[in-house]
Amino acid sequence: MHSVGWHVLALLCDAIQTYVLLELLLGAQAPGLARSLLVAVAVAALEQMFFFVSGSLGTLEVIRFTVLSAVGIAQIYGLAFGLVARLHNVFWNGLGLVAYALCTQRIPGVSFGTSRSRRLPLSEGVPGPGCECDTRTPLW
Repeated sequence: MHSVGWHVLALLCDAIQTYVLLELLLGAQAPGLARSLLVAVAVAALEQMFFFVSGSLGTLEVIRFTVLSAVGIAQIYGLAFGLVARLHNVFWNGLGLVAYALCTQRIPGVSFGTSRSRRLPLSEGVPGPGCECDTRTPLW
C-alpha cells in the first residue's frame, strides 16, 4: 500500500512541475493546477503505453506536444514543453552517470573482494578432468 502512496506523491510532484513549467512558458495564459494535473496524468499514461521505445526517442516530445494541443495550448508551446522534458531527462541521467563514475572508481591498494573468493586467471581457463585442483572448496 505504501507504493501506491509514493506513486501518487510522484504524480502530484509531476503535476506541480508541469504547472510551474507551463506558468513559465505561457505566463498569464497558463492553465490552472487542475488542468496541469490532467496534463501530468495524460502524459504519464501515454509514457507507460510507449515504454518499449528505446531511450524514449521522439515519444517524450510527441506525447507532450499532443496532450498540450488537446488541452488547447498552442503547438509551439507543446514542442517547447517536450524539449524541456528531454533536457530534464538528459540532465538527471548525466548527473547519475557522473555519480556512478565517482562511486565506482578504483582506489589503489583497496580490494573489494573477500579473502574466500578464488578466481582463475583467464590464461588458465576452466579446470578440466585432469586438473589437480582442490575440488572441496567452491570457486565462487
